[in-house]
This record gives sequence, C-alpha cells and structure tokens, in this order.
Amino acid sequence: MNLEKLQCQNCHRLIEANYCSQCGQKSSQPRLTIKVLADIALQSVADLDRGFLHTCRELLIRPHILIQNYLAGRRIIYTNPIKFLLIWLGVNALLSFSVLNLDEVMKGFLQKQISGNIQLPKTLKNPAVLETYTQNSIDATLFFMHNQQLIYVILLPLSALFLYLFFRKQQYYFTEHLTVVTYSYGLYHIVALPLLFIYVTFPEQLQMMSLVASFLMCIFLAYISAKVYALQAPFWKCFAKAFVAQSLCYIVYFITVGVGVNAYAIYTVMKLK
Repeated sequence: MNLEKLQCQNCHRLIEANYCSQCGQKSSQPRLTIKVLADIALQSVADLDRGFLHTCRELLIRPHILIQNYLAGRRIIYTNPIKFLLIWLGVNALLSFSVLNLDEVMKGFLQKQISGNIQLPKTLKNPAVLETYTQNSIDATLFFMHNQQLIYVILLPLSALFLYLFFRKQQYYFTEHLTVVTYSYGLYHIVALPLLFIYVTFPEQLQMMSLVASFLMCIFLAYISAKVYALQAPFWKCFAKAFVAQSLCYIVYFITVGVGVNAYAIYTVMKLK
C-alpha cells in the first residue's frame, strides 16, 4: 500500500488502523461528491442526536447528575458546556430578533424610559442632545443584546468566581465552578424561551418582567448549583449560599454594564460639543 495512504490527511500522523490515533479522523477520506456530502450531513445529524439532544434531555431531567458526571470525567457522551451554551444563545438570538423582533420592543422601551426620566442632568434637557444620548444608549444596549456571547465573557467568570468564594471548602477548581454555571445558563436559555413571547406581548411591563426574570434566574442557577454541591453539605445551606452568590454576581454585573452604557452615551454626547 502506498505510504501516502497510511498518513492522516488531517494531522499527518502515520495510521495503522481505520482511524488516526492522534485526531480520530478516518484513514480513508474520499473526494467530495454529492453522496459524500450527504453522508457527512447524515452523520452530523446522528452525532447531534447522540450528543447535543442527549445533553438537552439529560439537563432537563436531571441537570445535577449530568454536571456531576461531566466533572467526574464522563464527558464523551455530552456536548461541551461552552458549545452547548453558544448553540442555545444562537437559538435565542434567532427567535428574538428574526422572529419576534425584540429589538424594536427594546427601542420603544428605552425611548420611553429616558424621555420620562425627570432626573436627567441639565445637559441632556436640550432636545438635540437628548436625542443623541437616547440613540447612543439604544445602540449600546442593542449591541449587547445582539452579541450575548460578549455578555457571558463577563458573566460566566464572575458567576464562577462568587461560587468559588462561597464554596471554597468543597475544594472545586475555579474551572469546575465555571462548568457548573455554563451548563446552568445553557439550560436556563431552554426553560426561559416562553419569556421572549411575554416580553413582546407586554412591552410596557418590560422593566418589571426583566427584574422578575433576573430574580427567577438567580433562584434557578442557585438550585442547580446547590444540587451539584449538596453531595458535601445540606441542600438548603448550599442553596442559600448559591443564591447569595448569584445575586451578588448580578448586582455587580448590572452596575458594570449600566455604568458602561451610560458612560458611552455621555462620552459620545460630549464629543459633539
């Protein structure tokens, strides 16, 4: 047999079996044809069913068991937590902006909130300046809404840090806490899908519903975290600590984002002067 055929076309390692021992690719890789592409697509669907859909099902039924299994090293049958979260962020974004047009709801809400704020600085009382400030605030808010992965770059490590501080005695690594919160947020984006329809149906109540949703999210995340950590401590003690940790995380997060959005809006207004 030709030596070239014994070499992995992906990592160039010599292959002695049907699959490369280094990267797992099959030793035989045919030219791309319609049939080959169809086979790849069918294989991808099968992999999705065995991995992603299985992960969704297990998280919905017994999330703490899946997370405990993943932390214990039983990982090949589950979708990676970061990949899992990104997939559901994509589903939520598609539903929010392409189907429900949630950005228009948010625009109307922000315009009403800013125009009705009687405590605005005198600088922003000028109609032209206020219009610029309002548009900049909307642009910054919609940027975060359309790029939720950037939100989680802040939120995930922050949430994991507070859990790490509150559960130091359990001797989990920071990355293990990060795994817990990543799977938890991914699961939350499944169970919270109905909220998107409520936001669109009752846009005038968006602020109150957002506060309620944040509170429920803290309870939800605390519950899953407590179920994971309850192997080493009583459940309700773990739940109380996790709820305080998640609440502090959200307080810090909202203050940070709120200050950032307002600073951007004010800075761009000042540049116009």
